[in-house]
Amino acid sequence: MLPTLIIPDAKIINYLLVYQPKDDKSEYLANYGYTQDNWQLLKEDIIKATQKSQNIEITETDWGRRFKIKIQWYSINKRIIKVITIWQQDENSDYARFVTLFPDKTKEN
Repeated sequence: MLPTLIIPDAKIINYLLVYQPKDDKSEYLANYGYTQDNWQLLKEDIIKATQKSQNIEITETDWGRRFKIKIQWYSINKRIIKVITIWQQDENSDYARFVTLFPDKTKEN
């Protein structure tokens, strides 16, 4: 069972939906209708899809538990979006914080 999931608003507003010269996610997410104007929907969709996922890989690290979770959902523009999310649950913490996501380019999900 997953711990409580936390995504700081700034992680969506200032990272995922802002062009980054390296490993940009904003263009990919824009293709599915997510922009600065509706960032709250992206946050909600990521959390809901993550909570429903059965495709979870857990790794124990020196800092706690790391979760790699494949998720998919119907985006704002009614297309299926598939991503892999990374979460970190620090030692002695009751929650997992969002680290990043990237497109899931595997054939299965």
